[in-house]
Amino acid sequence: MKDKLKFTYPNSYVAFFRDADCKDVYLKDWHGNERPYQEISRIFYNRTGIRSVFDTAGWSTKDIETQRRMDELVEYYKQGDNMDEIYSMSISLNPFGNIMSYANDLAQQGKIEESKEVRNIYVKNMANTFFTFTPLVKRKKFSVIGLALPYSAEKPHEKGYNVSAYNKLVKDILRELERMYWLDLRSSQRVIKKRSQIQSYLEEVQSLCSEPKTKIGKSGHNNGFYYNHENPRYNHAEIRDKFNVFIDTNGEVYLTKMTDVYKTPTKLNFKDKEKQTAPVRPEPRGIIDMAKFYP
Repeated sequence: MKDKLKFTYPNSYVAFFRDADCKDVYLKDWHGNERPYQEISRIFYNRTGIRSVFDTAGWSTKDIETQRRMDELVEYYKQGDNMDEIYSMSISLNPFGNIMSYANDLAQQGKIEESKEVRNIYVKNMANTFFTFTPLVKRKKFSVIGLALPYSAEKPHEKGYNVSAYNKLVKDILRELERMYWLDLRSSQRVIKKRSQIQSYLEEVQSLCSEPKTKIGKSGHNNGFYYNHENPRYNHAEIRDKFNVFIDTNGEVYLTKMTDVYKTPTKLNFKDKEKQTAPVRPEPRGIIDMAKFYP
């Protein structure tokens, strides 16, 4: 596709669904059999040599099906060299999702007890997520993507989303995670086999969660707090070396660098080229014609 797209693709990683939670990524074949993320990723890697990216923002403790899928996924990636098939694996941790936004709204309305109850749902969900992924947290490819507003964000509608609020959230999640570890040790020992593992894993998770990023991009749940309004100009080398390709399911080709997206004149002749697709986020800043760089 390099000849068709008119430029190289140095940053080769793949997200099967852009701006989606990988816990929800699976397919069903013609016989109704479920094909999980790890199988899709393995096939794609074996056919192309390109490693995929896995990221999740957690799930409800009441979601039995997702819990089953994630248990199976962790079991697969902890075996042998299976994690070599992916580029990276991460947990996204931030106060911008629906649950925490609702909890912060309740707090601003003075409904403190209701806010605490909702916030505790998120704490339990994320503690369960870390518990599930515990066998992988010490792997080199594993990380936590922490995100928050800077400490300076002190306006009433911002305080629940700044670094101070993030750190308090991490502290409460670690406390709940520790409770889950002790309970596991004293019962099934599904994750914790011996007492010494508890502190070791807690320290690892705490380290992964430290120093959240505070540069907010205009995408996802945090787009109401977009702080970076500048319209940067990129030269050819920056576009070539720092941007990735995003191809929509209707064949439209975009250039993206996480917080910035540009449309290109290129459109692939897909079978579903007339298909209506969801709006691209963040909204494209303009058009870049890469063919001009490669005569």
